[in-house]
Parts: sequence; structure tokens; C-alpha cells
Amino acid sequence: MTRFVVAVGVILSAAACQSTSQSPLDVVIRGGELVDGTGTPARRADVGIRADTVVEIGDLSQSDATRVIDAAGLVVAPGFIDMHSHSEFPLLVDGRAISKITQGVTTELLGESDSAAPAIGPVRSEVEKALKIYDVELDWATLGEYFARVERSRTAVNVVSLVGAGQVRAAVVGYDRRAPTAAELSEMESLVDAAMRDGAAGLSSGLIYAPNSYATTEELIALAKIAARHGGIYVSHIRNEGDGVIDALREAARIGREAGLPVEVLHLKRNLARLDGGQQAVGMRDVVGVIEEARRQGVRMAANVYPYAASQTTLNANLLPQWSLEGGRERLVAHLRDSKTRAKIRAEVAPVLASPI
Repeated sequence: MTRFVVAVGVILSAAACQSTSQSPLDVVIRGGELVDGTGTPARRADVGIRADTVVEIGDLSQSDATRVIDAAGLVVAPGFIDMHSHSEFPLLVDGRAISKITQGVTTELLGESDSAAPAIGPVRSEVEKALKIYDVELDWATLGEYFARVERSRTAVNVVSLVGAGQVRAAVVGYDRRAPTAAELSEMESLVDAAMRDGAAGLSSGLIYAPNSYATTEELIALAKIAARHGGIYVSHIRNEGDGVIDALREAARIGREAGLPVEVLHLKRNLARLDGGQQAVGMRDVVGVIEEARRQGVRMAANVYPYAASQTTLNANLLPQWSLEGGRERLVAHLRDSKTRAKIRAEVAPVLASPI
């Protein structure tokens, strides 16, 4: 029988194991099976809430409460954190976040690979195009202004955002496949600094996606150092998830080590080979081994996974040759409309894809 989860999106108090006051509780979640997130076995317990804090856990059958939620036959747990969410724009359309709330998610981490801001320079028009789908006006430029817009939407979930290295690069360099000049890199660092001051949780990168994929390791280290100054983390869709996954993981570990910040690898996997992948076949034991070795060397490195084999992505991923992605989406569309160029792309891609195109 399926047991649904009651997600408790409130703060767990240090005094939650005993009564803190004789005044009535605001809410009691009664009769559920409590999974508290500490790793201890599930147990039957009531949860008492006052304001936004869990103040009592245990047998609260004699406690008065303004509201009682009958959780008999259900699992009660702290709200889940979605570590890989792309809800930047959907939350502005419908802040109720029903698809997340009904699954127990109470906090979403946004801004993986790209972010809602900075929305300036060459990248601004791309953000405007993306927003047309949602009929949302782009009325922000900085991450702080985006957060203010989210607040006005009265979202049901807590929102945390990273600042995308690719977003920053596109804002300054545009969509050219080249290294930034010293002045451009300095401007990119300033944008990361501003985003961190606005409340970003760290720096992200999506290294199979242009223009993220144009960044060198050294460029990413420079930006990550700025995030580290503010206590941020580095979250990465690594550069290769196929035969080159080992080198890609080592790159992520190096960024964390040299920039001095924790590393989170998104949807860890060993996938099909990419266009520029190596020839060495690897397994998941090898993949996890790289993370374990990095941790032994002092890098705070972790990863998340999704529980299925399917995937989908966009055309600016390195499923296509890097040369075809330079210049942005309009340039790519022009390539695909030209029969000769399209045939060249197909010839380069066909040998490495499992499905025909």
C-alpha cells in the first residue's frame, strides 16, 4: 500500500523533544510515522508546531492545538530539497508550485548551469525569448531583483539560487567560442561577486552546454574563488558523462580544491560517449572512486542522482559539434536550415548517437 508523505516545511528546534510552553500549539501533526532526516529509524510520533518552528516531538495526545492534522498511515518528514530544479520562470507564473509541494518538496535550488540573472548584455535577449513561453515580462537585471520578483509571486516553496558561470559569460563575452580578455574576466568576477552579495548560494556550471562549454578550468576556478569568498559552493553539470567522465570529475574536484569551496555534481552517471569523449570504458565504481579520492584529499565533494535512465536536453548541448553552437541559437538555426551544413552536422554526430537522426 502506498503511504504518502506529509512534508514539514518548518524549522526544527533544538528543544523539539520536550514541551516548551503550556500555551496551545498552533498545529499538531498526529499519528504519523516520523522520518526525521537524521538517519534514525522511523518511529510513530506526533509533531507540534508553533509559528514556523517545530517545538515538540513525541506523544502529544494530551496537548491542545489550534489545528490537528491526522497523519495516521502517512509518513511525516522534513520538507525535501530539490537540488536540481529549473523552476526560475514557472514559479513566476504559478507560485503555488503544486507539482513540487504535492511531492513533499519545500525548497528548490535554482540556477543550475544557467540562472535567472544577471540578465544584461548579450544574454538579456535570450532570457526575454525564454520568458515569452510563460508570458512573463523581464523586469529584472540582477539576482537581487529576481528574488524581489519571486517574493511578489508569493511562492509556496523556499527558493535558493546559484549564479550560472555560463550566464555570466554570456552577459560579458556573448556566445563567441573564445577566452575572455583580462578585462572581461574581471567584469565576470564582479558579476559573480554582486550575485553572491544578492544572496546566491554559489556558482554553477553546465559544461556540456554552450557557452558554458567554452570555459576553461582556469576560468571556472577564477569565478569559483569569488563564490568561495562568500561561503558559496560549486555545483556542476560536469563536462562529460560518457567515456570522459573520470577527467570531468577530476576537473570538478580541482575547481573545488583550488578555489577552496565544496563541490556538488549534478545527476551523477556514466552515460553514452560524447563527441569528444575518450576511449576508456569506465563503470560506476570508477566514477564514485574519483569522488571518494577527492574527499580523502580534503575536497568536500558530493553528488546527486535521479532514479531513472531517461534523459532529455536542449540543442545547445554538446550532442552537436561545438563549432555549430558558436554564436548562439540563431546561428545554430541558420546552420540547420542550410542543407550542406546540416549534412555535415549529421555526419559528425551520427557515429556517437545510439538513435538515428
